[in-house]
Amino acid sequence: MRSPPRLSGSLTDLGTSNNEFSMEHQNTQRKRKQPEHSCNCNCAQELQDFRKDVTSMLQKFTNTQEATMNFIRDNITEMKTQVNNIKVATDTLNKDQISMKAKISDITTRATAADNKIQSLEAENVTLRNNMAFSTTMSTSDENVIQELQERVTRKKI
Repeated sequence: MRSPPRLSGSLTDLGTSNNEFSMEHQNTQRKRKQPEHSCNCNCAQELQDFRKDVTSMLQKFTNTQEATMNFIRDNITEMKTQVNNIKVATDTLNKDQISMKAKISDITTRATAADNKIQSLEAENVTLRNNMAFSTTMSTSDENVIQELQERVTRKKI
């Protein structure tokens, strides 16, 4: 259901005039309230002073933050240098440790070889001593036999 044309109270096109209404009654403008200048307050100056104070405070804060950031940046750079120095020292210590392990292994191998040589020399020494003792006892018994023979010969002569 549509309402018949022009029987409703609203006009869709406000730019055209209507016989019943004049354009002056249809188009209105609202005016905003304007501050009265008759007041003796110095708001504009106070606002400007407040703006200067806030700007000054922000500038000081910015300067402080920049100084802090520069300090932190310098400390981080110094820490990176120290970490790199520690890495170099650690690498050097690792190389030295590997070298020492190789030397200790070589010394251990040589010590084991020396122990084996000592044991074989000791065994050979024991064998030689046993042979010397046997030959000493033999030579003593040989001397006894020779002496006894000489005594017999001397007895026969007498």
